[in-house]
Amino acid sequence: MKYLVFFIIILNLLPLLPVIAGEIPEEFVIPRISTPPVIDGILDDKCWEESVKLPLDFQIWPEDNTKPSEETYVYLCYDSDNIYIAFQARDSEPDKIRHTLAMRDNISGDDTVTIYFDTYYDQRNYYFFAFNPLGIQADGENGNYNWDTQLTSKGQVDNEGYIVEVSLPFTSIKFPTPDFDTPWGLRIIRTIKRKEETISWMPQSRDIPSWQLQEGKFHGFEDINIGHPVQIIPVIVTASTGKRDEEKNFVQNPFRVDPGINFKVGLTSDLTFDATINPDFSQVEADAPQIDVNTRFPLFIPEKRPFFLEGQGIFSTPFRVVHTRQIVKPEFGTKLTGKIGKNTLGLIVASDSAPGDLYEPNEPGYHQNALFTIVRMKRDILKDSEIGFILTDREFLNSFNRVYGIDGDLNFGQYSVTFQGLNSDTGDEEGYVKSGGAYKLGFDYSGRNLSYGLSHTAVNPDFEAQSGFIYRTGYKHYSGWMGYEFQSDDENTLLRTWVPMFYGDLYYDYNGTLTEGLADFGMYFSLSNQTSFDVYGNTGYLKYEGSDFYPSQIEFWFNSSYSQTISGGFGFYLGREVNYDPDRLILGNSSGYNMNLTLKFGENFRNTFTYSSSN
Repeated sequence: MKYLVFFIIILNLLPLLPVIAGEIPEEFVIPRISTPPVIDGILDDKCWEESVKLPLDFQIWPEDNTKPSEETYVYLCYDSDNIYIAFQARDSEPDKIRHTLAMRDNISGDDTVTIYFDTYYDQRNYYFFAFNPLGIQADGENGNYNWDTQLTSKGQVDNEGYIVEVSLPFTSIKFPTPDFDTPWGLRIIRTIKRKEETISWMPQSRDIPSWQLQEGKFHGFEDINIGHPVQIIPVIVTASTGKRDEEKNFVQNPFRVDPGINFKVGLTSDLTFDATINPDFSQVEADAPQIDVNTRFPLFIPEKRPFFLEGQGIFSTPFRVVHTRQIVKPEFGTKLTGKIGKNTLGLIVASDSAPGDLYEPNEPGYHQNALFTIVRMKRDILKDSEIGFILTDREFLNSFNRVYGIDGDLNFGQYSVTFQGLNSDTGDEEGYVKSGGAYKLGFDYSGRNLSYGLSHTAVNPDFEAQSGFIYRTGYKHYSGWMGYEFQSDDENTLLRTWVPMFYGDLYYDYNGTLTEGLADFGMYFSLSNQTSFDVYGNTGYLKYEGSDFYPSQIEFWFNSSYSQTISGGFGFYLGREVNYDPDRLILGNSSGYNMNLTLKFGENFRNTFTYSSSN
């Protein structure tokens, strides 16, 4: 009966789906140049005179497609090897421009200029490249900041504002076979941090939830030197260890040398092959610390290893059935990713030596590897929707785990429907095989002010995804949420926006018993002085180890970047929380707080301090 009501609601809403109608995006031809610019942050190269010049004429925040407070121009051109971009960001108060020598991908506290390329013009996928006034980069793929590529940029601040010049190699991104008439989608944004102002090349309606449906476009690429770019990175790791013997003499073990190699080749402009043998990930950024105290479920740790980041978004589905951190110690791996026409493809094959390290020398699994195989296919349908198929397989000795299923993301203007259906087959070394299913269905509406959504998820107790991250099984979940954004029309008001929100959910086990529930109410406030704060309160129900508990909590969070020198925030929570220690299973008082402070002095000093506590 529950499922019937859920589907009746959706079927009754489908006739209300609007037809998308808006302004046709402006289109231009990108000019080809003969002499490339010197990337030095000075707009004095002849090629910029030959480039197309695009004004950013629309303030899309806090105002709604009005005239911006500052002028901004973007220049675009290309040659056989690179796309060249120049940002000219004028400022009537150049001494107030926010800029520091920040780390890559960490420029959110500065003024920025950002360009988005939808290279397939599918209004689904994109690359973005952001720069602060000194040319420090932040790049990503479909919102994933862990993705990095090769490009050159340089910026300079002067008495009229700042200028950033960029050279982006064609080999750094994927795109369809170049043709003069093949369009690319384009979005260009400038943010002025002290004013909380966002300026855009194209107008952007708040009634349309996706900016990609409102992106501009351009064409004109031809005679591009694509070739088959090859990247080979050899790796040698050396180590020697030792210890003192019984006579206190230091005994050194033999010197160890571990060679490895990373290999990448562009098969075509839209298809990339990666391979690695005995990779070394010691240079990868350390995982951010997380508090693992009094938790019921495992913590999620994101992937940061470069080999697995290439095309990571291809393997994303509503259920996280692919999480490459499960491949702990790869001895070798191969990967094929790309898009051909309307079809997106992904393949990973990797051998992991970590499982064999858990066995003793006299056991069958000693020094044996697990083999991972992951296959992903998606196809674009309708205007900005897609359907897909996923298969994952993990083999170790005589055991296996296979997951397969279909998924989709269907968008109809302000409405969207997501779904996924999966099945898993798992066999152990004794020959026992179990199977289980999982499915998810979600419905969302996003308007100018009102947003809401419904979802239903069910995961069988026998469902297992050893190549992914499924933190719990054996449940049926129903949830709903709603929010309404109030916006002030007075640009001089202190309170700019405020958003009341509600979220509620229920969990049942497969016997139909209610095991968990939550009702959460909140309010978000945004002020005109780069300050915001949130207030939340929730009450819930939990059945755990045969006992009933009624936890509750209130939260307060405050953030401000009003000062160019000092920014940060703090938050705290108080409530009643279950202590999951089986020897002391009680509902007790809980509290915690978090503080962060960022100090910036001039261009060269920037430091962030954080502190968290949980009781």
